[in-house]
Amino acid sequence: MNKKILLISLALLFVIFLISNVSATQTFQKGEIIDLKIPCFNNRTYCAGSSSCSITVNYPNGSTMVSNQSMTNSNSYHNYTLPNSDVIGTYFCSVVCLEGACSGYSTFTFDITTTGFAGEGTMNYIFFIVVLFSFVLLFFGLRHGDAILIILSSFMFIISGIIIFSYPLGYLPNLINLGLALVLWGVGVYILLKTSIELTEELG
Repeated sequence: MNKKILLISLALLFVIFLISNVSATQTFQKGEIIDLKIPCFNNRTYCAGSSSCSITVNYPNGSTMVSNQSMTNSNSYHNYTLPNSDVIGTYFCSVVCLEGACSGYSTFTFDITTTGFAGEGTMNYIFFIVVLFSFVLLFFGLRHGDAILIILSSFMFIISGIIIFSYPLGYLPNLINLGLALVLWGVGVYILLKTSIELTEELG
């Protein structure tokens, strides 16, 4: 029994570890107007009003969205509004700034996700890992008649439903994502209730 409790604890800690290690990046929501603001400094002060910056933005697949377009000088920063934000993924950007004889160059990335939450793509991978783990636990639980493993699988199903509800799969319609979350919750609750009732009857 102690080994089973340890297994449950490790499994839950594993899921928490994965979720807590999703890195936070500059993230925007699909479909919203994205205005990129890039600070500009020269010799530890803001660039002059005569400075100019140009930006190049590449889609996640490497193709070009914006090619060497001028940015608007807003004193403490230069900004550029993207033409669209319909493609989900990580975008790669480069900015070149000129002020008199001085020049500077920088690169950065930003993400576009379904919900606007950072790490949504990583959470999608975690979702599939948790679902797979749920089925593995359920399989071994049923095969060996182990109620603890079966109950643990029910919690994993419920957690996977929470993950896909909070971080939908970007390539699926929202209704399908919601349907998957409801199915996973239903499976998890059903397994939990059924196994708990059977255990209660056995103990009674």
